[in-house]
Amino acid sequence: MNLSAQTEMERIKALADYNLSYDELKSQFNDLTLLASQIAATPISLVNLIDAYNLWTIGAQGIDLSITDREETVCQYTIQEPESLEVENLADDPRFSQRGYVTNGGLRYYFGVPLITPEGHAIGSLCIFDSQMRHLSVDQKSMLKTLGETIVYRLESIKQIELLKTKNRKLENEKRMVAHDIRGPVSGIIGLAKVVTEQGEDNDMEEVLEFMKLIEQSGNSVLELASDILNSDSQATPANVAPEHLTNLIGLKDKVAHLFTPRVKDKGIDFQINLSPDTNLVPFAKGKLQQIIGNLVSNAIKFTPVGGRVTLNMDYKYAEPHPLLELSVIDTGVGMSAEKVNEILNGGLQSTTGTSGEIGYGLGLGLVKQLVAEYGGHFALTSLQGSGSAFKVTLPMPVN
Repeated sequence: MNLSAQTEMERIKALADYNLSYDELKSQFNDLTLLASQIAATPISLVNLIDAYNLWTIGAQGIDLSITDREETVCQYTIQEPESLEVENLADDPRFSQRGYVTNGGLRYYFGVPLITPEGHAIGSLCIFDSQMRHLSVDQKSMLKTLGETIVYRLESIKQIELLKTKNRKLENEKRMVAHDIRGPVSGIIGLAKVVTEQGEDNDMEEVLEFMKLIEQSGNSVLELASDILNSDSQATPANVAPEHLTNLIGLKDKVAHLFTPRVKDKGIDFQINLSPDTNLVPFAKGKLQQIIGNLVSNAIKFTPVGGRVTLNMDYKYAEPHPLLELSVIDTGVGMSAEKVNEILNGGLQSTTGTSGEIGYGLGLGLVKQLVAEYGGHFALTSLQGSGSAFKVTLPMPVN
């Protein structure tokens, strides 16, 4: 059973919508992997999320994993199953018999259940491994499936809590702005009314009429402000984003280096990250930058041969009406024909094999384009067959 291109695109978009920072989630799921190992009586259990290129382990028992090439995994097949995938002997299955975790790691048994969102998208897996061939009872399998549903429920809870926190911060920020903006017109109305009251019978009618006009103007200002507030569509800014959801170029560099250094070392690729020095400490909202940068870098690594180079440039620029975050990923890989470039820019989806035989899912760049469009940003691509590719993303970063 293979996922169609449209279904796969919807699946990885559903994962991106959770807007998760994968390396910060392990403390929230290790308890469930411990429970999975106890249910199955196996030494290894994992909670994984799977995007277009990578498998991200967000909970682990018995092994320390973070990021794995999707095509190396058993779980890539689990998300294609409606309920579960069981492999009684990995060494006898041609899909896995030559994988390192079988030939060197000695793993034999696998059982996994897909993590299916309420909308029906399989975004990852809960799985267990054992070096011994074994048999799980019906009850054990049922409990693992229930545990998988619990994992999705926890992910949904994290998503909803963050949405509520964001809404609350926006409301608090808007409340402060409303109080500030209304104080001026209302104070003017009170002052004019006080003058008229204190003068009493000594008021000159023309002067009173002039005061009334000023009061009317101030009142209209308050009404216009109220209308603007009701019709506004607030965007996330450093003022209404919690500190833990802010980053800067240095923080972003550290996170990307942590995630991808093992991968590029394994493939023998020189990976460089360059920052704009003058603005590398300016805070901005993380948003879905991990999904955008992760897919661009993964794509570049995939199509760059051993000994090649991948460069990530990140530049925060002050501009009107918003500052801009400029990202570019440049590789010395196989490059693309003009026809292929046009296909990607026009939304075409096509699977291609990487320089070391990596399976292409043809959807990572499509997701990047979609996320950039949601930002109101710009996506550009230049490439030459045999001479590498350059991807450039420009994102507006709203501030107060």
